[in-house]
Amino acid sequence: MKSIYRCILAHPKPAKFILALLVTFFCVYVMDAETFSFGFRFFMAFSLIFSCYTFVNSVSDLLLREPLEKLEQYCDPYPLLAEVEIHMKKLPDSFQGQMIQINYALALVQTGSYEKALEVLEAVDMDKYPNPIAKFIYYNNLCDLMTRLDRYPEADSWYRKSLEILDSLPNNRLKGRLDRTEAMNAIEALYRDQDYAGALRRLARIPCPTPRAVVDAALLAARCNLALEEWDKAKEKLQYVIDNGNRLQCVTEAKQLLNNLN
Repeated sequence: MKSIYRCILAHPKPAKFILALLVTFFCVYVMDAETFSFGFRFFMAFSLIFSCYTFVNSVSDLLLREPLEKLEQYCDPYPLLAEVEIHMKKLPDSFQGQMIQINYALALVQTGSYEKALEVLEAVDMDKYPNPIAKFIYYNNLCDLMTRLDRYPEADSWYRKSLEILDSLPNNRLKGRLDRTEAMNAIEALYRDQDYAGALRRLARIPCPTPRAVVDAALLAARCNLALEEWDKAKEKLQYVIDNGNRLQCVTEAKQLLNNLN
């Protein structure tokens, strides 16, 4: 199935054309004109062609679903990096193309290529295909990246922009899915403001739905402990990151911090 998806991803326009021909053939020659009215066949053709076009446009998401799951559940960013690099070779000039770039930057960040990730994100024109959820994700990723690069004023600026987007969204289930991300952003803002005790209090209450989220929270807690000179607590959390972070870049960072304590 993946080979078919990759073929469609590489040739989206021919795939849409072929599927449209198949649907037309089905509706004209397979659906008996004596049994089905012209209006019904026209409606079926329109509905099926629309579904086919939607399917072709969603192939990228289907291919990225498993690598993203491996990142979140197994802390392994390299399948996502390998997959999204294939997508970047034929990047569509569309909203879908923007999301591919954002996912590429995510994979680069998780493998430690911070400067390259910044280049990718800075090349994205989020105003060309405006979508508030995508903008929130984009601003959030830039905030996180600037924090990792110790560029705190810029991180704070992107954090404020993400809050503006969040405040503009209607209160519904979709907005609710962003609550955990916003809460983590607020904790990182406390860390940048050197309110380490406040950040630790909020970290103790934040839900961590995936293993990667737990590892990220543990590393941030460890950095707060280090700033407060709580060496034993910091060592415990750093060891947790090392034991559970698998192939994430944060494992290398945790090892360096732990070596500095020994």
